[in-house]
Amino acid sequence: MTQKGQRVPSSTGAEVMVSGFNPYLALGWRDSSLCEAALTHSSWAHEWSCGSNERLEFLGDSVLDLLVSTRLVERNPDWGPGQLSEARARLVCRATLGERARRLGLQHWIRLGVGAQRQGLASQPDVLGNALEALLGAAYLDGGLGSAERMAVMMGVVP
Repeated sequence: MTQKGQRVPSSTGAEVMVSGFNPYLALGWRDSSLCEAALTHSSWAHEWSCGSNERLEFLGDSVLDLLVSTRLVERNPDWGPGQLSEARARLVCRATLGERARRLGLQHWIRLGVGAQRQGLASQPDVLGNALEALLGAAYLDGGLGSAERMAVMMGVVP
């Protein structure tokens, strides 16, 4: 089991210090292969002939929209649809999600193909945001909306 401060191999093979957030330990995964799939970029999937995180990202995008929308409605009873939509758009935009994922250290967990690693894709906001959404999709499939909400709260992506 990986502990905070422990050195672990990253997707590039180099060791990194585990930050306070470890996607493999964030939930009590019933099926940890979902977490692994969520962190698998299409470049890795192409090189290793396996599935990528794209379907989980698709699902995670919807889960995140639902979670953020619910929180905004609950916490802002006087806001109209326009204000709610603006706030949600700011919270779930690719730049915001990419920055949150970077702060969590997800770039150290994403499995990238060799070419993508050389291009530095692990630090790109789109790649990071996609992985974050894929983790939410994986959490939803693994344990339902409650698990996805716990993951979103841990990652700081819901208000």
